[in-house]
Amino acid sequence: MLLHFIKDCYNYPLLFIWSIFEGEVGLALAGSLTKSGQFRYEYILLVAILGASIGDISVFITGRVFKARAEHWLQHYRQRLAHIRLWLLRYGGWVLVFERFVFGTHIPALLLVGASDFPVWRFLLFDFIGVVLWAATFTTLGYCFGDDFVALLGIIQKHLNVILFAVIFYAATRWLYLRSKKGG
Repeated sequence: MLLHFIKDCYNYPLLFIWSIFEGEVGLALAGSLTKSGQFRYEYILLVAILGASIGDISVFITGRVFKARAEHWLQHYRQRLAHIRLWLLRYGGWVLVFERFVFGTHIPALLLVGASDFPVWRFLLFDFIGVVLWAATFTTLGYCFGDDFVALLGIIQKHLNVILFAVIFYAATRWLYLRSKKGG
């Protein structure tokens, strides 16, 4: 009885809180539960967009207000920062759209952008685009692939280093192969 009450009354508030703190698994799970009628797709998107936006704005403001502390904390992530800075120079605000999909770069990227001179209106615009794409992507994948996708996300998060190494190795090998064909 208590579990049914919690499920019926607190599913969207829990999703909201989960979305503030990076909720890919929560979105996929909620998306998979839309088939059984426990969630509504459009409500998932609305709740996730609100939660993720509040979380992102909070981190951005933290970087802006506590710039010196943020920069000190970010020194622990030198390698990630180098990538994020390079991406910001190359792609500008679009980094905020796509960094959501790169595990481990979200919080450092938001702090870095907050501590920089990046205009607030540009942050809000590009972050909103990223949040909408993120919420729609993971909710839809959860809806289409159900529990299998949720399980896959868990495996990916556990073994991310191996997966990233395999992707980088493949890309480097392909690049070297294509380069050798041009030169030969």
